[in-house]
Amino acid sequence: MPPSSKYRAFRLLVFLIITILPLYSVFVMTPLFTDLIFGNLEASAINSARHLSRMIVGSPGITAASIPSELGEESRKFLNDFKILKIKIFSVDGTVVFSTTPEDLGETYPDAGFWGKIANGSSYSKIVKEKKLSVDNESFQHDVIETYYPLTREGKLIGAVEIYTNVSLQQKALSSLKLKHNLMIISILLLVTATFIIAGEKEKKHRKEQHDAQNRILNAKVEWEKTFDAIDDVIAIIDPSFNITRINKAGRERLHSDFPELIDHRCHEVFEQSSEVCHDCPIPLVIEDGKPHHIEKHTRATGQTLWISAAPLFDEYGHINGFVHTSRDITHQRIMEQQIQKGQKMDALAVLTKGIAHNFRNILAGILMNSQVLQSNHEDDPQIQEVTSWINGSVQAGSRLVSGLMQFSQPKREREFQEIDLAQLIPDAYTLIKSSVGKDVNLTYEAPESLEVMGDPAALFQVLANICANSADAMPRGGDLKIKLLGVDAEVSIIITDTGSGMDEKIIDKVFEPFFTTKEVDKGTGLGLSSSYGIIREHGGDIKIESALGIGTTATITLPLCDRSATRNRLTPLKDIEGLGQRILIVDDEAQAIVPMTRLLDKIGYETASAANCQEALAALNSWQPDLIILDYNMPTGNGLDCAVEINRLNPSVRIIILSGDTTEKIEGVIEERRINFISSCLEKPIGIDKLGKAVGQALDEPD
Repeated sequence: MPPSSKYRAFRLLVFLIITILPLYSVFVMTPLFTDLIFGNLEASAINSARHLSRMIVGSPGITAASIPSELGEESRKFLNDFKILKIKIFSVDGTVVFSTTPEDLGETYPDAGFWGKIANGSSYSKIVKEKKLSVDNESFQHDVIETYYPLTREGKLIGAVEIYTNVSLQQKALSSLKLKHNLMIISILLLVTATFIIAGEKEKKHRKEQHDAQNRILNAKVEWEKTFDAIDDVIAIIDPSFNITRINKAGRERLHSDFPELIDHRCHEVFEQSSEVCHDCPIPLVIEDGKPHHIEKHTRATGQTLWISAAPLFDEYGHINGFVHTSRDITHQRIMEQQIQKGQKMDALAVLTKGIAHNFRNILAGILMNSQVLQSNHEDDPQIQEVTSWINGSVQAGSRLVSGLMQFSQPKREREFQEIDLAQLIPDAYTLIKSSVGKDVNLTYEAPESLEVMGDPAALFQVLANICANSADAMPRGGDLKIKLLGVDAEVSIIITDTGSGMDEKIIDKVFEPFFTTKEVDKGTGLGLSSSYGIIREHGGDIKIESALGIGTTATITLPLCDRSATRNRLTPLKDIEGLGQRILIVDDEAQAIVPMTRLLDKIGYETASAANCQEALAALNSWQPDLIILDYNMPTGNGLDCAVEINRLNPSVRIIILSGDTTEKIEGVIEERRINFISSCLEKPIGIDKLGKAVGQALDEPD
């Protein structure tokens, strides 16, 4: 064979070796090693599952009750000895009845495809890659083997054992083995090809350097253009004459133009359709001091808020030869900031409102008690009875107003349904709404003598306020706003009519959608009507909107009337309440609440004493030995519940009533959370003697 032929044959042999060895390594050796290692792990997992399955009670089905306690200990041994991450046992319906991770118990995996893989009695394994989902939708921080072993009884599938095996160490060993194997292959290839490489190394190196340099230049240009176009902000390169020399993809999309159409056009002509430089343009400021500048601009046409910046581009001599002009849409950011600020303001108002409501209830409590003292002391004087009845009615109206304020400070509280006379609620709402809609809105209402529904008065108060506020907003130059109450058959209708700007059909269809609003960014979130709709639906009613542009809007709320045949709670007259000389200790830091309460309770047959704080109450507990203690929940020197706990510890036979200016829902929640079971009742201020007397009688009648 001629030398040239031998050289070509040798070169062909070298080429075959260079080609075949890596392929042999990748497609033969590596899978062989992998299958060997993971095959052993899968076999070990199946043996473990088979061993665990022998410990399960041989019943027709698998339940949590059929899992022996020894299985948990045996599973922990497997976790420690065989690098197993987790073991689960499924019943035939896919419910987890045993797991080494207690949180998994009770979960269900009903996928029929999963059972189809093991229903024939064969085990099933797969590798779950890092951060990928397993068959039962779990993910792990490293590779694991997921193995399922079927559990059968009399040839029927009754469940499965699932085992997750940690293969991180095996993966590490396999990687090390692959590395050593590849190094060996590379060494062989280097030795075989060294002869051919050395001869042409210098020439190839020179050519490679030229080629790499060209590629780097080309790649740098391509990468720069990709980066430039990948940025969501509108970025333009502008020359000193305000001409656009380059603009990114976001800018072209915003302007709906191709690249050639924008180049060499003035930026103010392109962005603002103006022949003059924008008066607030930051580029003149950059020219003046050579530093970046930015502005924030609101575009009325699109409603967008833009953050616009300009930064200088310098040549090799340090002279400005262009500008980077950036425009970013920050509308959503500004909306979120405004909503956060509004939320903070509303939170502060809620705290203030809650404090005012609490103190106002204490004041109303004193007024009501003193009024009832006058009533009881002058039962034969009709003039005093008339005045005190008027005072009591005013206190009740004030109490309803406080409930509305508490709804504002605790908007997420559960609904407290009770019998409500809408003919009384409407005037109360009218008083507050009148002060908020402005003097240029003529607000009137029309209501019959009595129309009663079951509902939450504070929530219905909120609905009226929301709808009236929207009506007032639709009348910026003033107008008429009318609230009318009608009762027809078994329903009551609240009709709210305004003479505002009105709405078209497209807007009417969306008014109850969350976050839909026709107001400007800082004028509302669109939650008022959607929450109002939800409240009315909770009450079993409905809201309908009728409107016409330029004429006005009518909102009709329908609610079911109370069943008049149902038994109604009546106030207990003072003369029907009678004590038997039992001792009652009143603990309150407000003297205006203690004095009239002691007078009333003394008058109806109880013996009373008072204390201003918990320390005085504990002292009276030993010296005076009361039968019942009425505790104020909020006292400067301590919480009423803490005092109640201490009293109960010293004398469990003493009855305790909690009285507070806060909502009872909050107090009852704390009582439930602390598992306090010795409180007879929780009462809200202001409270009349009828309700107080009933609560006192019930507490004293409780068995020891």
